[in-house]
Amino acid sequence: MKKILVIGGSYFAGRVFVEELVKKKDVDIHVFNRGRIRLGIAGVTEHCGDREDAAQIRNAIPREQWDAVVDFCAYTPSHIESMLDNMQGKIRQYIFISTTTIYQSGWSLPIRENAPRVSGSQSELGLHANYGYDKLRAEYALQQACAHHGIPQTILRPAIIYGFYNYAPREQYFFDLLKEGMPVVIPEPGLALFNFIFVVDMAQIIIRCIGEKKALDQDFNLGSDEMISYLPEDC
Repeated sequence: MKKILVIGGSYFAGRVFVEELVKKKDVDIHVFNRGRIRLGIAGVTEHCGDREDAAQIRNAIPREQWDAVVDFCAYTPSHIESMLDNMQGKIRQYIFISTTTIYQSGWSLPIRENAPRVSGSQSELGLHANYGYDKLRAEYALQQACAHHGIPQTILRPAIIYGFYNYAPREQYFFDLLKEGMPVVIPEPGLALFNFIFVVDMAQIIIRCIGEKKALDQDFNLGSDEMISYLPEDC
């Protein structure tokens, strides 16, 4: 039986992953998060703790032989380093959910795993200006820490995720504007293309990566074949 530890797992993509994983018959699922939203799913053991507190990591996460750790909520290098430095037991694979926001914007499509990365904050993202750069730095921290600890790692970079439990107004945003009679802002002509991935498809990809030798020490973009534009066809 595979022992899987999920870091996060109570919101959106993490929750859907747990719901899909629990359908398997050969897994022992553990979830570690702050416990603000309890899953209450049969077959899932929940451990409460704050990943930013080293003592809570050591005390809350049991010493086990983890076949995989799937990390949904690491946003900075320190999140990765603290987890790997304080977890007890053995980890056979560390799967980190990153983001395609680590890539520079450009017209060379599709964006592949070797595309140029951002080199600093992205001011155009406003309050989230550091999101992509911090995620990229977390990737580098993961690769370095896993090499130090002798742990194979897998980095998955989803595009825009949509589906069940989504707390961001991605799917209904424009429909809400139309419903309320509000102006619909059309981006200026340029790179107004977006790529989406369905949250259940993403969960299934993660499951397939667990224990897959071809996924070890590799990074993958997760998206769809279709690009979506917010621009009218005649722009």
